[in-house]
Amino acid sequence: MNRVDLGGDWQFRHIADSGTKGSPLPPGIRTWMKAAVPGTVHTDLMAHGKIADPFYRDNEMHVRWVAEADWEYRKQFDIDKTFVDSGRIDLVCLGLDTFATIIINNQEVGSTQNMFIPHRFDVGQYLRTGRNEIRIRFESAVRRAKALEEQHGKLPSARHSHRVHVRKAQYSFGWDWGPSLPTAGIWRPIYLESIQKIRISDVWARVTHLDDDSARVAVDVEVDRVGVQNGEYRVEIAGGGQTFGREIVTDENRFQVSIDISKPRLWWPNGYGEPALYEVRVTACVDEEVVDESSQKIGIRRIMLRLEDDEGKPCFRFEVNGMPVFCKGTDWIPADSFLPRVKAQDYDRLLGMARQAHMNMIRVWGGGVYEDPVFYNKCDELGLMVWQDFMFACAGYPEDDVFVDNILEETHVVIRRLRNHPSIVLWCGNNENEWIWNRETGKPVEEMPGYRIFHEILPHECEEMDPSRHYWPTSPWGGDKPNSQEDGNHHAWNVWSYWDDPAEVVKNRGLFITEFGFQAPADVATLEAVLQPEERTPQNRIFEFHNKQEEGTERLFRFLAGHQKITTEFEPFVYACQVNQGEALKTCVEHWRRRKFRTAGTLIWQLNDCWPAISWSLIDYAFRPKASYYYAKRFFKPLLMSFIEENGSLVLTLVNDAAHTVTGELEVCIQSFFGQRILSKKKETKSAPNSVSSIEICDPKELRDINRYTSYALAKLRQDDEVHAEATYFFSRYKHLELPMQPVEGRVCLDSEDGVEFELQTSGLAKSVWMHLKDWRFSDNYFDLHPGEPRRIIGKRVGQSEHSLEDAVVYSVGHDTPRRIQWNTPESTFGGDVDE
Repeated sequence: MNRVDLGGDWQFRHIADSGTKGSPLPPGIRTWMKAAVPGTVHTDLMAHGKIADPFYRDNEMHVRWVAEADWEYRKQFDIDKTFVDSGRIDLVCLGLDTFATIIINNQEVGSTQNMFIPHRFDVGQYLRTGRNEIRIRFESAVRRAKALEEQHGKLPSARHSHRVHVRKAQYSFGWDWGPSLPTAGIWRPIYLESIQKIRISDVWARVTHLDDDSARVAVDVEVDRVGVQNGEYRVEIAGGGQTFGREIVTDENRFQVSIDISKPRLWWPNGYGEPALYEVRVTACVDEEVVDESSQKIGIRRIMLRLEDDEGKPCFRFEVNGMPVFCKGTDWIPADSFLPRVKAQDYDRLLGMARQAHMNMIRVWGGGVYEDPVFYNKCDELGLMVWQDFMFACAGYPEDDVFVDNILEETHVVIRRLRNHPSIVLWCGNNENEWIWNRETGKPVEEMPGYRIFHEILPHECEEMDPSRHYWPTSPWGGDKPNSQEDGNHHAWNVWSYWDDPAEVVKNRGLFITEFGFQAPADVATLEAVLQPEERTPQNRIFEFHNKQEEGTERLFRFLAGHQKITTEFEPFVYACQVNQGEALKTCVEHWRRRKFRTAGTLIWQLNDCWPAISWSLIDYAFRPKASYYYAKRFFKPLLMSFIEENGSLVLTLVNDAAHTVTGELEVCIQSFFGQRILSKKKETKSAPNSVSSIEICDPKELRDINRYTSYALAKLRQDDEVHAEATYFFSRYKHLELPMQPVEGRVCLDSEDGVEFELQTSGLAKSVWMHLKDWRFSDNYFDLHPGEPRRIIGKRVGQSEHSLEDAVVYSVGHDTPRRIQWNTPESTFGGDVDE
């Protein structure tokens, strides 16, 4: 199979008089300009200086005309006679955004109306030996969407109701965390493919039998034959140093072989075992000549979603290979408003950070896109289960024949593309459509526009094409009301969105939480890159422009006032809000983990950002972790200890997600902020696999004698003198605590190419210490520095930072003023450059 890559250098131009009347347009955009493919119109215009960066300040408002215009792309390319005569030639467009007309050598060869799926056109008759030209014209998706809305009628929708009429990433029209930047362009690879006799068009490998000793994998192969009768095929499955295979000769376009695997290595989620993978290889030959090959990774595992427990009560619990799994993770949104800018290393970094934070599930949210293959391959490798939404969000959707036919094609392509990935554990019809409809109208969901898509069409297609996985109609869904806490899964937005304090989460009894969250600004450096100095204040118009939630800033202040001392200085404000976010998420996650398995999963909204923003993300657009990310690394650990006051007593709960018993010495104390012990207890403890246990630490009388403003509780579980779990508890809100501001001392322990290992220490408690140094990354941050207890951290420079470790400052709760660290190491020992 031969290919001619059509990516790289193209040209583009604005098509005159296309939807931009009255808008002042940059000069020269109607002449041909250089373009990059894959890419978008916006990024091409930025490269030529025709528009400013839409992420900077409020430039988004000044580039709206781009989405209202039509655009044309062209490329000239050469092909030789051998390629022209080699067989059937297809033009393969893996992603055209969205309404595109393709023209080759002045002849129209096809059109598209769906951003999410690849398109293939037989174009051999339009090609010639030597120089050829391809043009692709993109009609404005915004104008087309508005025309369709006028034709079919307005449907209920959160934000920009016209968006629902087009199969385009819904977030691109604007969301409560992202800008309105509807794109156009060739956003995924494009190439010519010569089909020589046989093309392997689909391989589907599924486990049909599994026990401790063997697995049987059925491999369905679909081929596209050109001018040949029989094909010779070799199907192999390789992994763990073994290869199992079969050969077959057939004239069928579809065939199946079953392969037995002895002593199979199972795929497990992160924290439960190795995510073992096998490679499925299919080779097609004609007269002993290899004409096509296919290779992909699969995992051998059993997935079950239990909706009733052993007592017949409602539950929502995933079981993997017979093991009940508490799902810990986040919701995923597209990592950029301009998708071709997201590279393989970006997926590696974000998903790697998720795994490092002990997550085992990622939910691909229904307002974005079906992600790049790199995303799913990485989830397979890292043991990150994927809850996969179909791309519908927060609206009613059309049910006319043209739209439904478009959906059917999309569904077929998406399921076939993704069903081999062991990481995908559930198909979900949409995000919040039924909940919003029922909440806003009071009408039953059966009357919602689009109901037939999510409750008839999609479940039928999933059952036909991938019966091994559960289909769930929407998130949230369950009981008589879509967002029930007694049945199905739940979105917990009373905290934050409906103004409830995080402490109110104890009232929530949801069975599986697929959304909850709390906002905080991006890292200081990330915001400084898009705000002018005078705009770096929380009530500035441009600062607020980067928070797309209505009354988002008001919520930041409301919850800050509830828990910490108010400040409006930029850096201290960002710090305090980030700590507030981390503490709020900690409160929620600890509550639901204490309920294990009555609640069986918590997915935080959201992991990442698509632009520099004040949002719910744990990791900002520049991949800088917020305080909440470091908090997540602690509250998602397999072994979690947390305090709670119940019935006047102080109780410590130990949650063990591991598949083995954990034993160790538990030490619990209540001490002053300067380390004087008020109460201290030690005991040997044992925690059974996958279990929850509780211990009363203080009875009501002991608790009454404690000064709530100058002391706190601290618990540590040690194994062989190493601390495996730690928990702290404060008896009052931070704004009322008499927190000291003692000097922080630093000592460099090791300086190497891997980074600088150093030690911090203080004589008075420093709560949620933020080690702040521009262009450095730290292995831990926003931690409690206990009095007299050294803490070791590793710091790395990112690139060629001009700052050395001695320039670092620390913030801690209760104090607006940063502290310089008192280093007892000579300046000359601070590390050299370290590339991340």
